[in-house]
Amino acid sequence: MSQPSPVIFIVDDKLENCKQLEVMLADLSMGILTFQSAQSALDKLQEIIPLILILDADMPEMDGYQMINQMQADDAMRHIPVLLMTPNFSDAKQMLYSPLMEVIDTIAKPISPGVLIEKVRAAKELDRYQKIIAEVLDDDGQAMRKKHEGVLALDELGHVKFVNSSALRMLRTTAPNLVDTYFESLFQDPCETVVSEWEKHPIPKVCMEGNILQVEETKLWCADGDSIRVKLAAIPLFDQPELNMFVAFKIINEDPNSKDKLEALMHLDQLTGLPNREKFGEKLDLEIGRIRKENTWLAVLYIDLLHFKNINESLGHQIGDEVLKSVAERLNKSVRIGDFVGRIGGDVFAVVVNGITSPGVSGQVAQKILTSLKAPYLVKGYEVFVGCNIGIATYPNSGSHSSVLLKNADLATDKAKALGSDNYQYFSAEMNREILERLSLEKSFRKSIQSEGIEFELVPIYQGSPKVICGYEMVPTWTHETHGVMTSEQFYPIAEQTGLMVDLGFMMFEQGCKFLAGNLSAIDHQSSDEGEGNEHGVLARVDKPFICFRVTPQQIVSSDFSTKLTELAKEQGLSHHQLILELCETQFSRYQASHLEALKSIYNLGFKVLLANFGMGYAPFNMLLDLPLNVVKLPSDLVERSMKSDSVEQLFLGILAMAQKMQLYVWVDQVNNQETLDFLSGQHIEYMQGSIFNG
Repeated sequence: MSQPSPVIFIVDDKLENCKQLEVMLADLSMGILTFQSAQSALDKLQEIIPLILILDADMPEMDGYQMINQMQADDAMRHIPVLLMTPNFSDAKQMLYSPLMEVIDTIAKPISPGVLIEKVRAAKELDRYQKIIAEVLDDDGQAMRKKHEGVLALDELGHVKFVNSSALRMLRTTAPNLVDTYFESLFQDPCETVVSEWEKHPIPKVCMEGNILQVEETKLWCADGDSIRVKLAAIPLFDQPELNMFVAFKIINEDPNSKDKLEALMHLDQLTGLPNREKFGEKLDLEIGRIRKENTWLAVLYIDLLHFKNINESLGHQIGDEVLKSVAERLNKSVRIGDFVGRIGGDVFAVVVNGITSPGVSGQVAQKILTSLKAPYLVKGYEVFVGCNIGIATYPNSGSHSSVLLKNADLATDKAKALGSDNYQYFSAEMNREILERLSLEKSFRKSIQSEGIEFELVPIYQGSPKVICGYEMVPTWTHETHGVMTSEQFYPIAEQTGLMVDLGFMMFEQGCKFLAGNLSAIDHQSSDEGEGNEHGVLARVDKPFICFRVTPQQIVSSDFSTKLTELAKEQGLSHHQLILELCETQFSRYQASHLEALKSIYNLGFKVLLANFGMGYAPFNMLLDLPLNVVKLPSDLVERSMKSDSVEQLFLGILAMAQKMQLYVWVDQVNNQETLDFLSGQHIEYMQGSIFNG
């Protein structure tokens, strides 16, 4: 990077806004560069360091908050002053990005020209003081940019005139809040009234004699009321009428060899500093013993982070560790005085909510935690999102010992997971019975997989006429000794929880491929119309029959999924496009990057991909654009309701038109009578199935 004459960067996707800001700043007679996207500004920052970057918060593709996050991850950019233009209704967004708001300045829209000019002039003053210090040090300003070293410059009265970005970050404040305050105030409790007696302070006394003052350990107060332990040096500046000295400081880390540290390591999680599982259990039992004598309740919240493994796999363990530390900090800020937090292991945390008068209070704490943990984590330029589920077990209703309460709270998280992400649920005796029943089902299912006790029904798929079978859907069933015949909707969750979904899938693929290969000659996949359409207006010819399998996210991300599927097709002489993999929209509504990558790989190999419940599930439309698809299956109840309601019919036709615009084949199941078939006639439905085709 080079440093040209002072220049202002303006970043706003609306050109007219950039021009208005240029007019407001015209009297400053400074160079101005404007950018309509955050990325173009980031690219230019590789060449030029601006005096200040004026940035719009709300922009497409990469907004202002995301750009600041990337700048903070870059050692060469993190020191650049940023003025973020925010709408008056942006308080919620600013709370989400509160770590960023600590190191930047903001200006509310509509922009006041006077306020804008004042803030730019303040940045110009900071830049001028920085150049003075850089000249004295003869280091081209590198001392100002050290990531872990705070630097402040003071005048002879002890006013802060300059502060670098590292100091702002450590003191959790902004330059406008710190500049022109007394440096002396950082040594005092912020709750006290500060009366300056700078001339009596040891720092100026030593520096006035031309000496450097080094302090091995002292305490500085941050803007949020916390304090930091620092090592500090004050260096006098000579022949500088405006600046008297500058102060450099670093945060002191704990001595890993101290006796107290070694003692703490036995009871604390080394990454987060929270009590580990053993210590958490001890503290919990002590609290149980205490509240036995009081007429109060106690609750244990078991907090299970969602998809955290994907962060470690995609971004690395270093990023994952930083996220875990941030989770610990947010949990500590979310609980009440008297409550405490622990890390039980891996991506699991726990909270004890003390002295509550009813179980409902713990639900309020749980909701506060859910809200806090959903905010983005800004780590080394990445914006990471982590959800969680919370299980709640209360004393004395759900157990009288730490191990029992933790176990029951853990069981309650399973119930929360069944409802989706970011939920909390209470443990109950009924839930315990459900868990025991599920464990019994899992055991039986495992035995059935090992003994190949799963049966498969092959349901024919037609192209609008009983004469034209174009393929088969493979539907697994499981007959349980007490529950009877169970459908895939009932036992697929069990297969996933036991880790047997992959084994079940390959068993199904193997049998399906063998069936299709052995019955190719028996499938009449051509009608007499030879592809010109039949009486129902649908395709009347299939080049090669296919077989359709339902798959889950767990299957497609398994390491050898596509390899084994390719081998099975090759063994039976089938082409890839004869195998259709059906995804359930509800399962992929919260898909991860790893799912999408695996799915694209499968799609590129030539396998066909089908999305069920198209347009009626919970998936956002951007997911439909991201997923590689060939076929969509419309839910049968949508067709039935369309036949009874004009408004629903319009919705159905709209969904159908959207699918056809996206060049997707359309599949409708449960076509069970002539009335339904007539309704679908002329709609260019490629694939149908139902009882009407069997008679």
